[in-house]
Amino acid sequence: MNEIELAPELRPIVDTTLAEEHVADIVEKLNEQDSATIAHALQQMPFDRAADVFQEFDEPVRHRLGARLDRQTSTDLKKLAAYPERSAGSIMTTEFVSVPSSWTVQETLDHKPVE
Repeated sequence: MNEIELAPELRPIVDTTLAEEHVADIVEKLNEQDSATIAHALQQMPFDRAADVFQEFDEPVRHRLGARLDRQTSTDLKKLAAYPERSAGSIMTTEFVSVPSSWTVQETLDHKPVE
């Protein structure tokens, strides 16, 4: 797949610090983009935020995006989006690092997770 460069005005939407109340703004801005750009932006976001955004699109748009996303991302987004809003499942993330409890903070920081 060709690498898509996000326009400068779209880069802030993938910022992990965006508050939940900005999801509608993100969706509005992304709705102005083509499916490939939307899919790329979703893949740059943390899964929990991308699931919030993904869930706000209409079903036909989610279907088109699902075809543009890699299989794992599409599966994870659909799984997270299926949970009822404000439930524990809807706010969880599929991205985490698990390390032995005996590790020091430095060992944890130095850890390179397998992708």
